[in-house]
Amino acid sequence: MRNPREKRLHKNHQPMFLLKLIKSAVDRTIEISYMVNPKTEFNKSNNFSYAIVVVVEHP
Repeated sequence: MRNPREKRLHKNHQPMFLLKLIKSAVDRTIEISYMVNPKTEFNKSNNFSYAIVVVVEHP
């Protein structure tokens, strides 16, 4: 079993790990935007073609 500190660090880095995975899976010419808790105006004004939403819940 992992020590508690290692588990806490892993949870804190989870969104960045997922972002790296997404970047490695798409073409390099595709622009990727990353924002924590974006406002509705941000989503509407950027005319995105696709969105990936990650929700991390505490157990």
